[in-house]
Amino acid sequence: MGDVSGSPGGFRQRVVCMRRLFAGCRRVGSLFLVALWLLSFSAEGASPADPRHRQAVEAARRGDHAAALPLLDELHRNNPADPSLLYDYLVVLAWAGEDARALALLEQVDPQQIPLYVLEAAAKSLRQQKLFDKAESLYRLGIGRFGTALSLREGLLYTLVDAGKHEEAANLAKSLGQIYPGHAGIQYAIAYAAEGRGDYVTALQCYQRILGWQPGARRAQRLEILALAAIGEPFMADDLASQHPGLLNAAERHRLRADQAALVTRWGRHGSELPGQRFAETDRALNLLNANEQAARADLPGGEAFVQRARIDRLVALRDRVEMARVVEDYRLLQAECVELPPYALQAVADAFLYLEEPVRAADLYRRTLEYQPDNFEAAQGLFYAYIEQEDFERALKLGEALRAQQAAGPKRLEAELLAALGQIFAGDLEEGESRLIPLYRRAPANLDILGETGGVYGARGWPRRAEETYRMGLALDPAYLPLRIGYAENRLDLQEFEQAGGLIGTLGDEYPEHKAVQRLQRLWQAHNMRELQVSVAAGWSSGSTFGSHDLSLAATLFSAPVHARYRGFAATYLDQASFPEGHKTLQRFGAGIEYRHRHVQGTAEMTWNVSGGQKMGGRLAAVWMPDDIWSFPAEIELFSRDTPLRALKHGIRADSASLGAHYRRDELRRYWLHAGFMDFSDGNFRYSLLGGVEQGLIVRLHYRLDGLLEFYTSANSEHDAPYFNPRRDADITLTLANDWLLYRDYRFSFHNRLAVSVGAYWQQDFGIDPTAALRYEHVWEYSPRFFLLYGVSLARHSYDGDGENQLGCHLELNWRF
Repeated sequence: MGDVSGSPGGFRQRVVCMRRLFAGCRRVGSLFLVALWLLSFSAEGASPADPRHRQAVEAARRGDHAAALPLLDELHRNNPADPSLLYDYLVVLAWAGEDARALALLEQVDPQQIPLYVLEAAAKSLRQQKLFDKAESLYRLGIGRFGTALSLREGLLYTLVDAGKHEEAANLAKSLGQIYPGHAGIQYAIAYAAEGRGDYVTALQCYQRILGWQPGARRAQRLEILALAAIGEPFMADDLASQHPGLLNAAERHRLRADQAALVTRWGRHGSELPGQRFAETDRALNLLNANEQAARADLPGGEAFVQRARIDRLVALRDRVEMARVVEDYRLLQAECVELPPYALQAVADAFLYLEEPVRAADLYRRTLEYQPDNFEAAQGLFYAYIEQEDFERALKLGEALRAQQAAGPKRLEAELLAALGQIFAGDLEEGESRLIPLYRRAPANLDILGETGGVYGARGWPRRAEETYRMGLALDPAYLPLRIGYAENRLDLQEFEQAGGLIGTLGDEYPEHKAVQRLQRLWQAHNMRELQVSVAAGWSSGSTFGSHDLSLAATLFSAPVHARYRGFAATYLDQASFPEGHKTLQRFGAGIEYRHRHVQGTAEMTWNVSGGQKMGGRLAAVWMPDDIWSFPAEIELFSRDTPLRALKHGIRADSASLGAHYRRDELRRYWLHAGFMDFSDGNFRYSLLGGVEQGLIVRLHYRLDGLLEFYTSANSEHDAPYFNPRRDADITLTLANDWLLYRDYRFSFHNRLAVSVGAYWQQDFGIDPTAALRYEHVWEYSPRFFLLYGVSLARHSYDGDGENQLGCHLELNWRF
């Protein structure tokens, strides 16, 4: 280039000399002569004849392109045939970043004839304009013409990287590194190629190698800092930046600090194994983010983007700190400013809404996250739980199966299969859920999540002892694993191991007060330690008078808070009344007693005072023995039994009773029971009875369940002419279909509709067989675990002594802890 790299006159002759010289250097193995020649070549460049040409070139060399370009433009227009002016004009345009204008001049020359320095400038402009194929072709042409020009190979390497041809670039970089092992320029190019394919470790090694040769190389120092930041070492990068001031601009320093806060936020997600220190890194991250925001605000308007980034990243840190209300508050402020959140921040806000029991909003944000990141398993998992919390089991199950198929050969395969199994459990199909969990447990018997969920489904199916064994297996592997600790604590409640439950729940509450499952456990424990009121009321109207044409029954029991964990005192009142042809009868009874609850035994002892034309005392002892998860054996004995017919009491007859039973509960879908009873009436009558049945879940669907019950009853009496209903022998068999619709559920609150239809047959000695039928409709309101209310109406048809009676009834049950 005229005066940029030598006068154009005699250029070809110099190129020929240069090639010969390089060939000679290769033969003698020395570059010393080449260096001398290049020095002479640079000095040889004679100044152009036109002083203005010389003035433009000198201005360009000083970097004063604004002064150089107008002169060169004028000279070129006046002398369009002068190649030296054209070459110099093209190169200075390239230096000035006027690549499009430089490439317009390139069309006026023959690439086969232009000098090396022009070819390099033109190829670089092509690269800058992202015309990578043309740039690559020009570099390769230059290498063919000027084979020894190392700068062309460097340019080609940069071009291949920019074009995304990383494999070719890697091969070229490896070759250049082997040929020129000590060349700093080649190391820069190798580093650039490594960064292009995301290999910042190799790039860092190149910069450190350069600094080993040239300790004061500021370019290498700067790139080393940026490479450290890229490999996730922003703190080391910041230390180096502090040791070498001025290498980074303000935006890069802000970015470095933002990366530091992001790294500490990620550390905080793993937390410390010590519960009291699990938020230490997250708190540190929040402090860094606050400091970064203040520093960026002091640098406005240049720091505005970093103010916004600090505010967005703080959403994640606050989520990790479980300060969910603040997450939502800050999100709404950003939303009001029309700030577009990146996917990771949308997911953090979705997690916050889900925690705050707003699953509809959470689901919307999870879906938006997945639009940006379709393979984000954690976001899909959050969406699954948001659907569950909305009671949208259909979409939850569909999503669970989709994730299971998507991860069939992926890294999250086990988690996806576990999620699909949980979907069945949450939807109420415990049997299907268990059938999916057991194969997972067999494949990964030491997986703590699978052990925890297996214990959970065992508990839900009514097998607390089997659940206990599973939890203990998991805790033996990792005693500190939180889900297992939570499940085991609830299992203590299920098994009525109240002393252990209280200690475990108290510790969990102290260590993890923000955890939703721990909060649920605390609510259960608080309800357990409250007083409890149980009320049942029934009223009926009958077309006959066997048990009274109008009857009313009320029972109310108030339990104290537990004493020594296992004992509760109680006071009770009972009222029974009915109208008979021979008159009205009312029985009022008061009771007081104590209840005892243990892992294997639950018992009640009660003393009663009965008012029925005179005060009479009674008493009741009841117990249930539960040796395992399947069998239970109730027994009861009562003096002045509550089962004494009111019509017998009307005639001054009372009865004592005793019963013994056996229950077999296979699971939540099937159970059997059998009770043998005996009543000793004061008129000399002895009544023997047998009651049994089987209940089977027939249909279990989303928000609906249908159970079938088959019950039978038979009795025999020793006396026959009693003033109360007293058949010699009788038998009753009933088939019931019980429907349950879950119409509404929102976390702890639920509302059910129930409809039961019964048909059967009743046989009475001397009166034959008559059909029976009943219809019962109920509403059930529940605010778990403290409030339960059931009320309903019933219609029934039954025969007594051959006469059919129609019965209309209503009933109410209340259970309230306070």
